[in-house]
Amino acid sequence: ISSSESDVFNKGIVSKSMDAMAFNALSRMNKLKYTQEEEKVGSLTYKAAYLPLKLSTLKDNEIVTQTVAYMGLPYYSKQRELRDDVNVFMGTLLNLYVFLLLIAGAVAIGITNSITRPIARIGEKLKEFKDELGDLIEEYNRLIKKVEESAEKLAHQEREGAWREMAKQVAHEIKNPLTPMKLSIQYLLHAYRSNPEDISPLLKRVSVTLIEQIDNLASIASEFSNFAKMPRADNQKLVVNDLVKSVFDFFNEGSELIDLSLELPENQIFVFADKNHLIQVLNNLIKNATQAIPDHRRGNIIVSLHQRDQTAIIKVKDNGTGIPEDKWNKVFVPNFTTKNSGTGLGLAISKNIIESVDGKIHFESIEDVGTDFFVELPIVEIRPMEEV
Repeated sequence: ISSSESDVFNKGIVSKSMDAMAFNALSRMNKLKYTQEEEKVGSLTYKAAYLPLKLSTLKDNEIVTQTVAYMGLPYYSKQRELRDDVNVFMGTLLNLYVFLLLIAGAVAIGITNSITRPIARIGEKLKEFKDELGDLIEEYNRLIKKVEESAEKLAHQEREGAWREMAKQVAHEIKNPLTPMKLSIQYLLHAYRSNPEDISPLLKRVSVTLIEQIDNLASIASEFSNFAKMPRADNQKLVVNDLVKSVFDFFNEGSELIDLSLELPENQIFVFADKNHLIQVLNNLIKNATQAIPDHRRGNIIVSLHQRDQTAIIKVKDNGTGIPEDKWNKVFVPNFTTKNSGTGLGLAISKNIIESVDGKIHFESIEDVGTDFFVELPIVEIRPMEEV
């Protein structure tokens, strides 16, 4: 009917009739929207697309659609040209993709570097810090070792100093009775040479003096030996009430210048300790309390036992001269004593005994008012009085 390239049809190059196969395909199969066929003009092969042109009309109140014409769209380019166009297009597209890939890679590398550069810097700093920390730890360990060596040397020197001071004290205590013993023997020899017939009364007096001084020396040696090597403890479960009362009764008998009183709880308290060691501690505390009372004052000593949580507390309270504050830190040190005689080992031994059973010993003192000594022991059991 009409063509945009009418010369091709007018000159008979191409038939005015459409391709039979295309017409057959579109007329028989009305559902096809288009078909494509290969056609020839001489040696030229080309592709032509055909599609139906439809018209819709209203007939008897119904829309009727029918084909009124066919449109042909020939493409005369050669296949080689088509392939060349496709290759050029694909090459351009590939170059574009490569270019975009390079740009994306560069951007990714830049972003990665911007992210990893601080991390790498942090890693370098951490490595430097690790090296410095290693040097610091090594220096710290070296200083700790030096401190331990210094502490060990200091402790060794303190122990040596304490033993030297103790040896001086023990030597002094031994020398004190040796002088009157020597004088008594010399006087006895002189009396024997000058008047041997009347020496009997003098011999008795000198003998009594010598025996007293020898007993004193034996006591000093015994105390020093006990401190140097404490006897092995035979710890057992015992009623501390009975032990405190037994020691109290021993000191209470025949005491005329000192008022002693005892305070015990209603329940029986059991502790785990060596009985003889605890008796030794209480003997020492009550003995010290009696010796701390001045001659011009009537003594008042209170021995008490009470419970605080799971701890048994033995308290020995006196109204003696008290302990000066500047000497508080020396009370439990070996060779310390506020008395005119003795080795000063009693409280040091008591401290070792109490601490060996996980206990504590401490004191409170007011000068010229009195002193309170406290012995704390872990409780293993508590029973009412009637169950024992």
